[in-house]
Amino acid sequence: MNSIQFKPLQTSDTGLLQKWMNVDFVTRWYEKRKFVYDDVEKKLGNQVQGTLPVDSYIVYYHSEPVGYIHTYKISHYPGYASCVQVKEDSAGLDMFIGEKDYLHKGLGKDIVQLFLQEVVFKKDGIEHCIVGPEPEHKAAIRVFEKAGFRYLKTVQCTGAKDPEYLMVIDKHGEYVVFKR
Repeated sequence: MNSIQFKPLQTSDTGLLQKWMNVDFVTRWYEKRKFVYDDVEKKLGNQVQGTLPVDSYIVYYHSEPVGYIHTYKISHYPGYASCVQVKEDSAGLDMFIGEKDYLHKGLGKDIVQLFLQEVVFKKDGIEHCIVGPEPEHKAAIRVFEKAGFRYLKTVQCTGAKDPEYLMVIDKHGEYVVFKR
């Protein structure tokens, strides 16, 4: 997995992200829309400047940019936290591979596992990580299962078009069931 690296998102990545966020295999699942350059620049600028509590990275594989990944503390988004009802010590994770040549090759599992180890679980107070692919996004669900995530529950958050198939992993790789 040492051939995978995470480089913090920079404003110079705007063009690359805009390209990826407009390819069909990404837009099918990621916000289900096309992005103009100004949209991406604004979204990225808010992340880079820290006005959004999200840690975002470009994923490199053998020194080539292949995808995007980010993490955030669930409790920093109160509406979402209320919907998913997970423990206070939970982070969220979202990612996509933007280069078609790297899809369906087993790379996603390695990216997720390394990101959990090097970024998510290095953060103070984070003991769990949550992902929420759509129930129909079978490829993403398989990636997260292979990375060690297990099904938690399906939720439909207010304002979201589609439900989320919530999956969780514990910092120590143990299966957890949240009880409130």
